[in-house]
Amino acid sequence: MQGSLSGFFCGGLLVAPWLGSVTRWIGVEVHGFVPGARQLKIGLRVRDLDRSCALYLKLGFKQIPHEDQPNLRYLTLGHTWLILSDRYGHGYHNAERGDAAKNGPLGGGFVLTVPTQDVDGVYDLWRREGLRVTLAPEDVFWARIFYGLDPDGYELMFEEFHPPKNQS
Repeated sequence: MQGSLSGFFCGGLLVAPWLGSVTRWIGVEVHGFVPGARQLKIGLRVRDLDRSCALYLKLGFKQIPHEDQPNLRYLTLGHTWLILSDRYGHGYHNAERGDAAKNGPLGGGFVLTVPTQDVDGVYDLWRREGLRVTLAPEDVFWARIFYGLDPDGYELMFEEFHPPKNQS
């Protein structure tokens, strides 16, 4: 199936419309994968694949092993895929987009929302990792949330849903 999985990068983000029997191609069973189903796939260009991958694994993502793709890390959280790619070592769909992603800032205007059952625990992890917090944990009407930047400047919002308050 070489060459049959394709996607394109828009800025630092991968738009990957590929579907089909990807579990057969990568040789592992992916929890929640339904052949032929459409799943959200988000791609992030990163400076250090191993550091970024380790962080997302600590946040509860699962890695899909894929040794024949040294410039990519495939991760899942529920039914969503996160594909990390080496900012400089992985190809681009055209030279203009490659130059923009390699030379420009990553992450501007993009927010990845990650559900969690322990916002304060994730906040503590964020601080231990030395990562920037852009909004300390706070309670809003639907959840406890906080925002932070990953090592490449992508903004993540973590939300721990809480039961709705009785409005009687």
